Amino acid sequence: MSQSSFKDIIIPSSGGGVFMMMIFCLLLSPIFSYIRIKSRSVVAAAIMHGTLNATRGFRSLIVEFRDRVKTRRELTKTRIIIYSLKI
Repeated sequence: MSQSSFKDIIIPSSGGGVFMMMIFCLLLSPIFSYIRIKSRSVVAAAIMHGTLNATRGFRSLIVEFRDRVKTRRELTKTRIIIYSLKI
């Protein structure tokens, strides 16, 4: 079994995503609870949860922009080659 490094725990792309998700949920739960209590309905908390889920992709665009662009370019080139072979 390999030994985990600090990078493996902190950076989600290297396998520490579960740990970071647990921390994230623990930090946000008081905010969700406060909104639920103040609004006297789960609808406001559900809208906040949906908004949070919808904006999840922005982290990937900001933090890993260069990797994603490179991957998409390679993927596009691969698709063009595949489509050109499907005559």
